Amino acid sequence: MNKIPNRQAICEVLMDRAKDDKDIVVLCSDSRGSASMTPFADAFPEQFVETGIAEQNLVSISAGLAKCGKRHCMLSGLLLSTRSYEQAKIDVAYSNTNVTLIGISGGVSYGALGMSHHSAQDIAAMAAIPNMRVYLPSDRHQTKS
Repeated sequence: MNKIPNRQAICEVLMDRAKDDKDIVVLCSDSRGSASMTPFADAFPEQFVETGIAEQNLVSISAGLAKCGKRHCMLSGLLLSTRSYEQAKIDVAYSNTNVTLIGISGGVSYGALGMSHHSAQDIAAMAAIPNMRVYLPSDRHQTKS
């Protein structure tokens, strides 16, 4: 039975890789708790950046770090696709930077927080950007592979 959420699997994979690769940097936009990244932030404080609620900056900072040779992932909640669409399109996809954008809690999984936290169009929006690959792992096993 699959009782480990994908976001926890993401943290485990990143922690395993960060042990041997100091160029891996994880950025979060005030989502370390909801993205299950607190263990990473605690274990690798020099490889973790908290930008606060600033998804646009998060994407642009990630692209800048990639251009400087860092390998990284950045995590954000459901607002990643809509709040930072232009930065994802220009700074990441069109510029062909080595950035992995990880959105958590898409769709209506944050439904109780109201319509501002619904992200039913996130998959379609990101998939429409040339040079952007979208993956939708269904469980921790697919997430880890």
